[in-house]
Amino acid sequence: KTGKPVGADVKKGFPFLVGLEKAEKLAGDEKNKAIAALSGFDAKADILREIAAYAVRRNK
Repeated sequence: KTGKPVGADVKKGFPFLVGLEKAEKLAGDEKNKAIAALSGFDAKADILREIAAYAVRRNK
């Protein structure tokens, strides 16, 4: 028999450790902090704001 067992590379992520609801809240909080940190920048920073929002709303 060669190779690793099926599922051997599956890692327990942050939602597994703290629960999905709390992980989603923490992600939203961090997104808001990131966007607030960009408040002193003009529209040139919009792509960074969009990336922060995307990172929280993406499914995979």
